Amino acid sequence: MRYKSRVDWFFKSAIALIVLSFIAGLIQMKLDNESTSSLVLFSIVMGVVVLFLFSLIPTTYYDIKEDQLYCRSLFFRKKVPINSIRKVDVGNSLYAGMKMSLALKGIIVHFNKYDEIYISPENQQEFVQHLVKINPQIELIENKKSA
Repeated sequence: MRYKSRVDWFFKSAIALIVLSFIAGLIQMKLDNESTSSLVLFSIVMGVVVLFLFSLIPTTYYDIKEDQLYCRSLFFRKKVPINSIRKVDVGNSLYAGMKMSLALKGIIVHFNKYDEIYISPENQQEFVQHLVKINPQIELIENKKSA
């Protein structure tokens, strides 16, 4: 079953800020009579950045197939055997490891002995229930401030 990544206000705000900066930069370059090659180069670089950010939205998702959790974000991929998951920390927002998420509040999946990954499925409860159904040994940690 496929679970899309939640896209929250922070990610949308980052995209909006970059697009506004792009527009402001073009206007400023035009007012300063910059050369055409500078405008083209600036447009290409900013266009690639915006395209990259927008391409994250449809390509960030999580699949649960049989006994495997597949996490994908653009060209980054992670495969986690569900039986290796030790605990799931739900509703966490402070994390400094591998993030395959487009939202601030998500889930930290702890697997193997020291491995973990941060993800943000749209329906966290359904996602966690699906994992626990496959591996009932998973310890659940509910953050009281979870969304």
